[in-house]
Amino acid sequence: MFTLAKPTARASAEPTNPQITVIRDRNVPSPESEYAQEHGLDPAAVQAMPLSDALAKEHPSDAYLVQYAPAMLGERDDGTPFPVRLASGCFEEGIHPRMVVLAGDIDAPKKKRTPEWTAETEAKLEALTGWAWYRTRNGYRILGVLDEPVTLTSLADAEAWKASHAAWRAEIETHYGLVLDPACGDWTRLFRLPNVVRDGAVERSDVRGLVGGKLPVVSLPAAPARPNKPAAVKSPVKPTPAIEFTPGADAIDKAVAIAKQMPESVSGQRGNEALFQCARDVASALLLAVGPDDLADATELALQNHFNPRCIDQQGNPFPWEDSVIRRNAERAAEHAERLRGVRRGLELARAAREAREAATEATTNAEPADGTDDADESANNNASAFPGIEAIDLSEPDAPLRYVVKDLGIGWVGKVCGVLGYAGTGKGPFLNLLALCVASGKPFLGHETKRVPVVLLDAETGKLLPKRLKRMARTLGVDLAALQADGWLTVGGARPGGLVELLPTIEAMIAHVDKGEGVAVMLDSYSSLHGGEKNAAEYADPLWALGHLGESTNAVAIVALHQRKTQRNGEGGGLESIDGHNHIGAALSTVVQLSRPDENDRDRIAISCTRAPEASFKAFEIKWRDTADGGLTATRTVKAAPVNKQVEKQAKAAAERAATDDKNARQIAQVVYEETHNQGVHVNLTTRAVRDLTRLGGALWKRAADRAQAVYGVRAEPIDGNRVYWTCEKPPDTGFIAKLRNGKPRNVDVDDRGRP
Repeated sequence: MFTLAKPTARASAEPTNPQITVIRDRNVPSPESEYAQEHGLDPAAVQAMPLSDALAKEHPSDAYLVQYAPAMLGERDDGTPFPVRLASGCFEEGIHPRMVVLAGDIDAPKKKRTPEWTAETEAKLEALTGWAWYRTRNGYRILGVLDEPVTLTSLADAEAWKASHAAWRAEIETHYGLVLDPACGDWTRLFRLPNVVRDGAVERSDVRGLVGGKLPVVSLPAAPARPNKPAAVKSPVKPTPAIEFTPGADAIDKAVAIAKQMPESVSGQRGNEALFQCARDVASALLLAVGPDDLADATELALQNHFNPRCIDQQGNPFPWEDSVIRRNAERAAEHAERLRGVRRGLELARAAREAREAATEATTNAEPADGTDDADESANNNASAFPGIEAIDLSEPDAPLRYVVKDLGIGWVGKVCGVLGYAGTGKGPFLNLLALCVASGKPFLGHETKRVPVVLLDAETGKLLPKRLKRMARTLGVDLAALQADGWLTVGGARPGGLVELLPTIEAMIAHVDKGEGVAVMLDSYSSLHGGEKNAAEYADPLWALGHLGESTNAVAIVALHQRKTQRNGEGGGLESIDGHNHIGAALSTVVQLSRPDENDRDRIAISCTRAPEASFKAFEIKWRDTADGGLTATRTVKAAPVNKQVEKQAKAAAERAATDDKNARQIAQVVYEETHNQGVHVNLTTRAVRDLTRLGGALWKRAADRAQAVYGVRAEPIDGNRVYWTCEKPPDTGFIAKLRNGKPRNVDVDDRGRP
């Protein structure tokens, strides 16, 4: 078992042969990982040794070196230190990696070495003076010892290291024609040593370019200065009336309360995560009360005064964070919160503008009552039980039918937003474009009837391709695009990416402008492009909810293209949980139409299925995009065969077998009763138990067979004197099977008041 100790410096006695970190295999965890914290580390998993020894040693495992010096953070039970593997989270713990080696990889094209490529590359490597190199399975590795070690103290330093690494790779490519892997710029990158056991096979490689058995000393080039970006040229926009924005008066008190109530940070027990969580919550609370320039300072002040004094070590002793760590977390939290400032402010402005318009309309309406009655009294009478902010719902009213744009697909005015979901490249844009043309013209969409209403199509992805695509589709549909625009049925616009919040008032104005009295369809492609921001934040979904509320107040329906996560390619594991972004997005959707590619080799074939429907889901089908002879573009629908549900198939087979068994047993029961009564000319007191013995049935099997015998053959039991049962059969069974009593004779059995033996 290990504990995390304070960092211990371990200087190398020989700068040209520094101590480096050797990791047993790539699965060794870092101290920041949950596994390491809970289960401890094996001290033998990470070793410190001279670089020359690490390169010459024949390691018994798939061993790696890293570019930083040993970080002596582990502590054995006897108090002796040992090195550990570091990860990017070490900066939060105040651990600063010291980079002593510069390394890079040269990979063969497509990871497949050829004799021609090998000969050409080794010739270039022989000319590579001042660097050591050795052969790997799929390429080569070059490395050298830094003349001046580089200490990384923050994520910014890590980015600077990456930039300097890129400058070094550029120099190597320019002077020697060798292309190095850009991924090697990550300071945590693992580099496999030359003599290891990989996948059970022994690998050996000589290190060339050594100077006296040691690596040559090299310099890290400075990162190139970043050019100043030209100022963005903003397109002229219509000025928006100024709206007074007043933050919540209790924001500062709320931030202080959060800092006081958050669990204290415990050193060595994921304390860095607790610190950042507190910083993030404090910054979010201060967001609307503090300007962008002061947010980090205000967050730091709250942490220093109300959180840091409560932090402890594992023994419960006071152990506050250093000022630099507090400052770094405050800056990170402020940066995270700033991404949400525009969303919150935009939604607040949109809400304030809407309330102002509603207030103006109400004032105009109430100014001159037409009949001389007191509107306030009438309103009070009609809403006697109303509460502020709550709209009463009268459940005695008959249900109003839902209104649809395309009823068969569940797209319409069904409460919230309609989503078109799919992985990148599954055709969400063409799907929305064709839907827009069909709804605006009243033509069927993929074989489904549409409700003709004005359409507002806002696109932030397609660019100059959009007009061309719409014209090709219109040509095949026989639609006059110019006439649709002139008559107000179709409004198309290229929206600025990342500007959905600011566009909400504009969208509302557009809806009011084109509405012909029966509603408007607003189609957005796509939500992530139009909105932007931190996808995993709850506020990321706010504009989508705002679109739903906007639809309710303006008689519009929003239809939005949504991306799936990269892990959901081709619709695998699709559904609401696959939407890229916070799960609040799924809650804002009333309808979700899923698009996927059944065959990645057939780019024109798209599968369409129902993920969420307001009433009844539709049957999955497929479409095929094709070019027409006149240069048009259209989609042909093909019915998608329903997948075989093995569980349903198994249940159906079992039900058929059970029915056959019940029929057979029912015939046996009827045969016995019929033979013993009609053939002998007498009624026989065959009891329930006697017939059960005869057919060897029991429980539910007996009940089903008896019910079947009664329904088909008229077999019934008649109680006699309250304690005996006689069986009769009204018609002979349709079988020649003759059953016999087990004991040869019928017998009397007492029964209870429900006729049971």
